[in-house]
Amino acid sequence: MGFLEVIEPTIEMALGRLAAQGCKRVVALPILLFSAGHAKQDVPQSLREAAARYGLSVTQADPLGLHGGIINLARQRFYEAVEGLAPIHGGSEALIVIGRGSSDATASHQLWRFVRSTYSSLVCVAKHRFAISFVAAARPTMREAVDQVMLGANGRLPVKRVVLHPHLLFHGHVENQVEGHLEKMRSRFPSVEWVKVSRLGAAPEVAEALVDRGLISLCGTN
Repeated sequence: MGFLEVIEPTIEMALGRLAAQGCKRVVALPILLFSAGHAKQDVPQSLREAAARYGLSVTQADPLGLHGGIINLARQRFYEAVEGLAPIHGGSEALIVIGRGSSDATASHQLWRFVRSTYSSLVCVAKHRFAISFVAAARPTMREAVDQVMLGANGRLPVKRVVLHPHLLFHGHVENQVEGHLEKMRSRFPSVEWVKVSRLGAAPEVAEALVDRGLISLCGTN
């Protein structure tokens, strides 16, 4: 395992260890949700530099994206969050899916595709008011998305519950930002029930999706 930044072992250190063990060919599995700057630029550059230094053939697999296992896990996290909640009259609930955000428009489009794949077939959210938002580098922001579902149209039933679904892999700075925004929204709309869906986390489904991406990259088949 190698890390792109902040902590060690770095990607170069990880490939160096593999080279020392006699490896000649490496498939790199980026633990990333979508194709943005890290997947398109930072990781490939680090891999190229390390591969050249150690004489390795390195192939980078695709991000997790719309892998079926990730979509199913996201649905599972949603069901876990809303299980046992009291029923609310149709049209009085809202769902906001939150992405990390990127200046790369491709990543934003991929989040939209992910949301459609995850939620379009779920009857339980058919009457929910819906929005997506981003923590940084893209719009709408979380505040803008909340305003959209809370204040969007006259004549609609008042929102009584908002489900926030951050589409994140692990805990860290981005999730802390989501928590901070959530506390502000609770203060701003104290009569609304706010429900936060858990991150994907280190689940077996994530590991299986990574292996699938690696096999596709290695074998050239889906």
